[in-house]
Amino acid sequence: MTAASSRRRPPSQLRTLASPEAIALVLVAVVVLLLAAVAASLGGQDRPAATAPTGAPPSPRPSSTPVPASPGVGQAVIGRLVDANSQLAGLQVELETALADGAPASEVADLLRRSNTILSGARAAVELLAADPSAAALAGQLDAVYEGALRVNRQTLQAGLSNAAAYRSGAQGLLAMLGPLAQLDRSLRARAESPTP
Repeated sequence: MTAASSRRRPPSQLRTLASPEAIALVLVAVVVLLLAAVAASLGGQDRPAATAPTGAPPSPRPSSTPVPASPGVGQAVIGRLVDANSQLAGLQVELETALADGAPASEVADLLRRSNTILSGARAAVELLAADPSAAALAGQLDAVYEGALRVNRQTLQAGLSNAAAYRSGAQGLLAMLGPLAQLDRSLRARAESPTP
């Protein structure tokens, strides 16, 4: 090989180094390094926050103690019960009149169904009243009257309308169950009028 041909090799080797394949390898290496740097910087953001100094007061946590009901809620419940008791007192008068006049079973049944609607609403309200410990005893007495009256009505309404005696007996039983309601209603009204502590 001549000296002239040996002197031409370096430019050929440079062209090999500057080939597209070599450039692509360099670019891939640069991209990999950049991605590694970005991943490292993002990983640093996931570090847990520094804890507060030992002497710092602990952050407040929500209390699990139930918040007492406002007086307005209690008064609203008492108002619903007083209204229900007033409606039941009116129904008592209607029932007594129907029995005295010998009203048909269908008329008595209508009065019993009306009382069922009122009694069901009263029982829902008395459950709210029972949540107040100072009214629990009164709520229990009222609920016993409401529940007993509903039980009598359910038994009576199972009879056919042709059984006038069953409806007459059921109406009398309802009046007996509602007997203590007047005194309990007076206690309820007195509670509503008493000053809130």
